[in-house]
Amino acid sequence: MITCFQFDEWTYRVDDYVLIHSSGESIQLEPRLGRLLEMFCLNPRQVLSRDHIIAELWAPRIVSDESLTVAISQLRRYLRQTDSTRLIKTISGRGYAWQPDTKAATSIAATSTRNTRTTRWLTAGIVASAMVVISAVLWWPKSGVPNAATTPPAFIEQLNHAAKLVANQSDIDKAIGLYRDVLAEGPNAAAYYGLAQAKLARISPHEIPLHADELTGLIERALDEDPALPEAEWLLGMIHFYGHWDFARAKTMLVAEFNRDNRSPRFLQQFSEVMLALGEAAWVERAIHELRRHHPEFYAAPTLAWLHLLLGDPDSAQQEIERILAAEPASFNLHVSAQHVAYQAGDMNTAWFHLDALLALTQINEADRTRLQQAFDRGGLAAVHRSLMDNLVSGDLGHYRPPIASARHALVAGDHERAIRYIAQAVEQRQWEALWLLVDPHYAPLYEHPDFIAIANEFRNITRAN
Repeated sequence: MITCFQFDEWTYRVDDYVLIHSSGESIQLEPRLGRLLEMFCLNPRQVLSRDHIIAELWAPRIVSDESLTVAISQLRRYLRQTDSTRLIKTISGRGYAWQPDTKAATSIAATSTRNTRTTRWLTAGIVASAMVVISAVLWWPKSGVPNAATTPPAFIEQLNHAAKLVANQSDIDKAIGLYRDVLAEGPNAAAYYGLAQAKLARISPHEIPLHADELTGLIERALDEDPALPEAEWLLGMIHFYGHWDFARAKTMLVAEFNRDNRSPRFLQQFSEVMLALGEAAWVERAIHELRRHHPEFYAAPTLAWLHLLLGDPDSAQQEIERILAAEPASFNLHVSAQHVAYQAGDMNTAWFHLDALLALTQINEADRTRLQQAFDRGGLAAVHRSLMDNLVSGDLGHYRPPIASARHALVAGDHERAIRYIAQAVEQRQWEALWLLVDPHYAPLYEHPDFIAIANEFRNITRAN
């Protein structure tokens, strides 16, 4: 399994997205930039079309060419590329080609102690669309990497190959077949765990509850075979949280993982998001402190501005937005977080600026975009969101999926009764984006509404019952 690439003056560590310069400087890349760099390293001197790269990195979300242009620019800046040919060469009218001689290194031992790449639905699907205010990111732990000390040698290559297929989203069905072949010979922790990861890679986030029992069973079997399986309880805790709405078990498992000194940026961010939904502000503060201490580059993620906002610290949220804007080009996730921070601060012009940027990135047609601009000129954000509520655009604007998206639009539009109806539908459907219902200040205008209080009590009863 490839764990790193070496080229020019750089080493790129695939499993945790770290770029290391020969001087010793290390840079924590965002997952999408890391995947872009890996694509180039795997295809030296081959022309990769813009359409192909966009499909690989952003699917199923539809984005404009500008998103790729920004990503290429960011990667070139990190690589200290001062011209258009030395590392990433622009091929006019066709795409990009990776120029340097590149060496790949493999090591089972190296991969057994780090996180592997995330699956597509967690990076581009879940997070960029549903948790974009949470993150882009909801990352899972590593995928079915065998323990060389306990796995028969005959299976190691097979399991490593399957894990690579899952990490690259290249052939999930084949990976599932490989894991099942291993299990046909007898119980195997890495195969059970890898099979759970492969099945996760095939479903969308809102389908997790439909598969939660099967996924839980696979991970528990893996732990039966190897109670010390790295990070398996982390994944199991997340399945309990999103799939079963079993907050008590989720908290127990994730706190145990935190206390085992897991300080990977992915875990700390995800841990923060879950603890935030549970109203555990002290745990969130501790996790953010650890992110600052161990991963200062990763801490620039705009998700953390959103965490500050939900912790009731809008000033820190705004400072985080300003710090990121000063350091790098605006990303989709940054526009999402900045939109919410500006709205909560009452800065409607800035909120509209970022919402309009999201409209452009989601490739809304010009006629609709003009219509929304006219609505803003006529009646401010309330008019814009009233239009969005009645005519939902195709694409994510940082407000999740309906019916939660419709509820959020209704709130800005000032239609609290419709917002209540949509929220009730979301809770009844157990829409997982509703898990932050009681801590997100976006819903503050409803806190005294008797129907919202009733929904909140029902929500608490559901989570306690599980």
